[in-house]
Amino acid sequence: MDIKTLLLPQRVLLLFIVLAIDITFTFGQITIEMTPKGNVYSLPGKINGLELNFIFDTGASDVYLSMTEAIFMLKNGYLVQNDFTGISYSQIANGEIVENTTVLLREVEIGGIKIQDVTASISHNLDAPLLLGQSVIQKLGPIQLDGNKLIIQNGKNLKSDKQAWDLYYKSFQYIEAENYKTAISILKEGLKHAIDKKLKSLLYGELATAYYRTNQKELAIEYCHTSLGEDFMNEQVGYNLGVYLYEMGEMKQAENAFLQQISKFDKISPTDKDMRAATFSYLADIQYNHGEYINAETNYHKSLNVSVSSMAYLGLGDVYSAQKEYAKAAEYYEKGIAYEPNRPSNIKRYNQLGLSYFYAEQYENARNAFNACISVMKENEELFKLAMNSNDKDVQKTYTDFILYSMNSTLWLARLAQSPQESISNYNSIIQIPSMKSNLQPQDFINLATAYHHLKDTDKAQSILKEANTLFPTDIDIMFSLSLLMADNDICRIELLQKILKYEYQIQPRTFDYATVYNNIAWTYCCLKQYEKGLSFAEKSVILNSEHGYSWETLGELYFFLKRYEDCIEAMTKCLSCPAKEFHKSALTFRGKSLIAIGKKKDGKKDLENALKL
Repeated sequence: MDIKTLLLPQRVLLLFIVLAIDITFTFGQITIEMTPKGNVYSLPGKINGLELNFIFDTGASDVYLSMTEAIFMLKNGYLVQNDFTGISYSQIANGEIVENTTVLLREVEIGGIKIQDVTASISHNLDAPLLLGQSVIQKLGPIQLDGNKLIIQNGKNLKSDKQAWDLYYKSFQYIEAENYKTAISILKEGLKHAIDKKLKSLLYGELATAYYRTNQKELAIEYCHTSLGEDFMNEQVGYNLGVYLYEMGEMKQAENAFLQQISKFDKISPTDKDMRAATFSYLADIQYNHGEYINAETNYHKSLNVSVSSMAYLGLGDVYSAQKEYAKAAEYYEKGIAYEPNRPSNIKRYNQLGLSYFYAEQYENARNAFNACISVMKENEELFKLAMNSNDKDVQKTYTDFILYSMNSTLWLARLAQSPQESISNYNSIIQIPSMKSNLQPQDFINLATAYHHLKDTDKAQSILKEANTLFPTDIDIMFSLSLLMADNDICRIELLQKILKYEYQIQPRTFDYATVYNNIAWTYCCLKQYEKGLSFAEKSVILNSEHGYSWETLGELYFFLKRYEDCIEAMTKCLSCPAKEFHKSALTFRGKSLIAIGKKKDGKKDLENALKL
């Protein structure tokens, strides 16, 4: 399935509330005596005015409170319901991802430095320690550890998230203007100021976007991983990572990225339903290409449950087509195409729709789909003129593919033609293109020759079949069709039919049976009045297939001319018992003459009278 032309990976702008962080400090150096507790140090501080002892932990990303502390603060007015903001996730030492409750601390005070609006996490463990993590430590400014002393160089070179946010938004303008070099420079400057891990994740994510668009794809992948290292729950970057790997052809890595992305869906609120739906669809497409049709079907339906899209509908069309469920494939192709019927990529889809309808034996719907394919090609003619003159190889290849789908639809319209003229017109437009002519099958030449024969142009029909015989020298159906255009008394016809018989035990015919070949040889000998030579072929014909009335009629005529009248009567009686009535008149005539020849004049005359009535 062509996912790139259906849904290009798009950067979804995630909206965050930017919290203004005010820092109150006094100039000069601040020294805090910390108390050793086992392998860690604790230091005094305040949260919303409540005096507490923190564990100084540079490895923690945020301030972490236990459930016990949170309940106490809530009961005593240090926290209110509006301070609780949602949920977050963190990875503990054993690698497990655990759920926390997020809370906004109105003020954290360390060594007299007051920091407002600090995001913290409440562990659901009642006995968890109170950790002072990087979300506060970095806002204290430059620090130095000297034994059990924490020295704060207050007021010097303080990083600013506000500056980083400003640079982050500024980079958008340059990315959208395709000025990636400037965008990269701005984003890197933003990283120098950024403190908040989620903000860092966003900046790294945009760097990945800029590098990917400048075809520095390996670097883009690296920055995606760095971004997720800062914020594992960054949904946009997780999605982009999967798409980038998919487009680079790294399908196994892409599959892992999408599976990891999906595993996070229950843990974070959706920021963009279309992006989540596309995640399922990309995964389904990878599974489809691996032949995992059941898994692909499941994930395409999951995609549709999140948000309906042409991507999922068309993907399901591919899945059902691969499983030869053509009616269902057509149903989903129709739904996918309906979003943008004249979209260039639907040239391919209309062709697939036509094939699905054909194999579902809905021939009129197939014709309509193939005609729509050609119509969309014409509708986008101006666009394709630009593509034809483009220096972009991918654009040129896409244009070439669309031409092939359009011409393939023309070929199928020729096969489904409702008149000889329509068949000839469509086939001739194909034959004029060398690359398409090479795609013609033996039956296509037979169809075209048959159309000319219907219009009484036997010479043209023969020339087409002779050319086909040169292209497909062992195709017995072409030989047989050519034999039908030859005169009944043409000795060359016998040579051609006997050539077919060389393949009797090797090749199964598509449009005839070998009994008919034996009959036609016998009939040609009959027309040449070489009755003895024809007899063995006629007898073999009825042995191979006793349901052919014409074979019994040929055998009966040969018996008649060999004056084997009783055998003729028996053969013609067999002919008259066959459902096809077109040979009954001849059968009655020869049986009547044979009856008269053996003295049964009354019965013979009755047959002759009945023959005249037909």
